[in-house]
Amino acid sequence: MITLVLSQSQHQPKPWPKQFFAIISRNTTNVITGKKFPWEANHKWYDYDFLATKNECSVKGWTVTNLMIGKEVWNYNVGTQECVYSTIPVPIVRPDWMVGGDYIGREIINGAECDCWNKEDHIYCEDILSQKTKRVFTPFVPVSLTKNQEDYATFIEGEFDRSIFQIPSYCKNETDINNNRRKGDAPIYCWELEIPIE
Repeated sequence: MITLVLSQSQHQPKPWPKQFFAIISRNTTNVITGKKFPWEANHKWYDYDFLATKNECSVKGWTVTNLMIGKEVWNYNVGTQECVYSTIPVPIVRPDWMVGGDYIGREIINGAECDCWNKEDHIYCEDILSQKTKRVFTPFVPVSLTKNQEDYATFIEGEFDRSIFQIPSYCKNETDINNNRRKGDAPIYCWELEIPIE
């Protein structure tokens, strides 16, 4: 019994590869009202050596993009060619961001048996066979006052063309000063796509 407990406490998730592409289904709930939002389709590119991520979020016909390179962020809508630029205090998460979490057991997620860990209330689950990410639960997202669950349907390790991180021409002149300038009501942030289900 003691040996089993020690073994489980030492068991850790496999760090992310330095580059991957993923297709994700995200479910979101407002933490204040408890209202649920429609599921959101995400395409995610992650490149730790370049300190970059790109997330394309799609809901009900709208797609908006969040591009992070270092500590700089561009949120844009390709359809309207509207862009907002900002800076953040920290870059993207490290590949081993969940290492050191507490092992909490196994769960069947979308038909796959997974090992799961808890670290600072973030829940991370990986397929026991492929050791690829299957689910990430984030308890609180300050900018949108939501919690979300991301289910990874596809997780492809390996290099990809870094031109995917090219900043659109209509974003290149944006600065922090222009942050509050909006051209219309079209969404530009992923969280703006989150309209509560009636």
